[in-house]
Amino acid sequence: RDEKLEKLNESLRNAMRMERVKYESEYVSVDGLIKWYSLSYDPIIDIENEVIGVLITMWDITAKKLLELQGEKIKDDLLRRNNDLEQFTHIISHNLRAPVASIIGLVSLIDESELSQNDQYEVIRNLGRSAQNLDNVIKDINKILSINKDLAESREYVNFFAITDAIVQILEFYFEGVQFIVSTDFEEVEEIYTLKSYLHSIFLNLISNGIKYKQQDLPPQVSIKSSLIGNTIRISFSDNGVGIDLTKYEKRIFKLYNRFHTHVEGKGMGLFMVKTQAELLGGRVIIESDVGVGTTVIVELPKNSP
Repeated sequence: RDEKLEKLNESLRNAMRMERVKYESEYVSVDGLIKWYSLSYDPIIDIENEVIGVLITMWDITAKKLLELQGEKIKDDLLRRNNDLEQFTHIISHNLRAPVASIIGLVSLIDESELSQNDQYEVIRNLGRSAQNLDNVIKDINKILSINKDLAESREYVNFFAITDAIVQILEFYFEGVQFIVSTDFEEVEEIYTLKSYLHSIFLNLISNGIKYKQQDLPPQVSIKSSLIGNTIRISFSDNGVGIDLTKYEKRIFKLYNRFHTHVEGKGMGLFMVKTQAELLGGRVIIESDVGVGTTVIVELPKNSP
């Protein structure tokens, strides 16, 4: 409201200096609906070329604006779906073909060769591993496809303290024997109206990454801080882990099945899931990292998710 009043006063001042001002702005009507208006400020000039007033004109452009916003949403959806298709192409051409080719090759080996009993056992074991790899890829595909289905889930207010405590309890069991510290600063904003399952997944992936990719002789620490910038809630996850070489991996950082450290077990899905879920909530993800220093992942979400 203060920003709108300041904009109005500034426009009046400019109009009094013989400048024509025009801009668009949104307002909330008495019945709670959002309305869009186009406003113009035209100086009224007398015969002596002096400004004696300002003509303010307002046009209701709500219908036009809603069409524009809908068009932008359709465009964003198309871009996201195109990205999804690229990801699935990658899965099919690389991760799905490999175990299938392995199974075909092993079956061919059984059909065409006279194998000893020990060799037969070894082939069967390898068939089992390839089948398990194939099953894992199919599970990953189902997991990705389920993301869009979850959008139908009802929104609710989710408390950052509560969700962090719940995840820490899970990770204390998962990382048994690892002494880690998770510190929080949610003083500026404590909750968000969103999909709880998405937020839980984002917190779980980023906190567990901070613990998993720790430096060898340094206890892992993860600091989580929330802040409010306009209508955007920013949640930053900072760790003291091994870090990522962003110069080398910047274009691959959020891609599916991309891993940047092989000394710990992983599948390369965590950051992909975080980015996908944050964008479906109308937000974005920013990453900052230094090798040997640590990583900060910033998740920005609208105060009221779409």
